[in-house]
Amino acid sequence: MERLTPDAWFLASPARVLGCVAWLLGWLALEARWYRRTRTPWSGRHVALSLQTTAIVGTAQVALSLALAPLLWLAWPRRLWTLSMDSWWHWALAWTVVDFAYYWIHRALHATRLGWALHAPHHSSLQVTMLDSLRMSWGEQPVGVLVYGIPLVLLGVPPYVAALFYGFVSLYQFIVHTEMGWSLGALDGIVYTPAAHRSHHSCERTEADANYGGFFVVFDRLFGTFTPTRPNDRPAVYGLPDRRASDLADVAFGELRRVAAALRSTPGLVAKLRFALTRP
Repeated sequence: MERLTPDAWFLASPARVLGCVAWLLGWLALEARWYRRTRTPWSGRHVALSLQTTAIVGTAQVALSLALAPLLWLAWPRRLWTLSMDSWWHWALAWTVVDFAYYWIHRALHATRLGWALHAPHHSSLQVTMLDSLRMSWGEQPVGVLVYGIPLVLLGVPPYVAALFYGFVSLYQFIVHTEMGWSLGALDGIVYTPAAHRSHHSCERTEADANYGGFFVVFDRLFGTFTPTRPNDRPAVYGLPDRRASDLADVAFGELRRVAAALRSTPGLVAKLRFALTRP
């Protein structure tokens, strides 16, 4: 197998890059048309804040992720077995493992104070649009390489396949961050939909701590975190459960500062770890 890091494998094909760009622009055009047609209000200021956050947080994440990507190829010779990807069930198994990993990583980010400190910037927007989906969270991509990518490779998923599926989930997550009420009909209870993700962005923790899936909602159903929704369902209020982040510094660093201050004031290593790893 050619020794390409996941980022190099993606960039090696102009068709892959152009396809992703066309996907993003096409959906943005559909969303813009929907907003004009329905006259649904939205805030350009919130979108600008999301893009500013992405410029800071996203750049740092991408740089660190690229630096960590070679670890996947260091792990490859130590894999437990090899999925040759020459049959449909290899792809199905790899996809299942990827979605399983995504579910648990996303759930862990909500279930611990340290995880929530990393994830909170993404939940800080007071609206849900595709451009607001770009409001990235600290550390998720680098953490993903370590606790998502490396385990997948050790289980026999080739690094470029792990990158392919992660990219697909990212592109799909982009289009479920929207007020548009598109539905997949009978598949709504199997595949993630915008309504399910809008509920996940509610400021009510009982609603936000559910619907963690990346593409499927199968694991939400299996582990009791699925909240059924209808295509046009929306929470009363979006955003963080206990505050409103209104400026760039607070969006990007607010939750990290709060957790860091609490850790400094907590005496003893065991108590610090307990605080960091308990529910926010």
